[in-house]
Amino acid sequence: MKHHSYAMTALILVASLAAWLLSSCSHGSSADHAPPVTVEKAPDPAIVEAPDPEQFPLTTVEQRLTYDELKVNGVVTPDVNRSVPVLSLAGGRVVDIRAKLGDDVTKGQVLLRINSPDVSQAFSDYQKAQADEVLGRRQQERSETLLAKGAIAQRDLEAA
Repeated sequence: MKHHSYAMTALILVASLAAWLLSSCSHGSSADHAPPVTVEKAPDPAIVEAPDPEQFPLTTVEQRLTYDELKVNGVVTPDVNRSVPVLSLAGGRVVDIRAKLGDDVTKGQVLLRINSPDVSQAFSDYQKAQADEVLGRRQQERSETLLAKGAIAQRDLEAA
């Protein structure tokens, strides 16, 4: 509403200035020849008048099917409040992923398979220790048999 009253005040001021200029430039008596001052009301700011309205063709409103899609740039990140870190007991390269972001998982479910040199070395060491145990038991049994027949001394049995 303030914009409307400012426009009205400016219009009155311009009209008054124009009347004063016309009266000062005319010859003779300023009261006899001054044109009457008319004040025009400012139009509604919601109405726009175009000088050549034919250049803007009219069309009818129609209903169209649209898609609920908005193409924008952005970054998608997981919700850190709902994320649980999964810790691996050994490092290595992931060779098979069995769960993806957003899947429901349960306790004990296999999420991924890792090819780990550390685990491979540990498993190899474990198998070697098992083989060494079997060999050690055989040597002990042989030494007990030899001791029973008097072929070796007690200290050789203890060493075996």
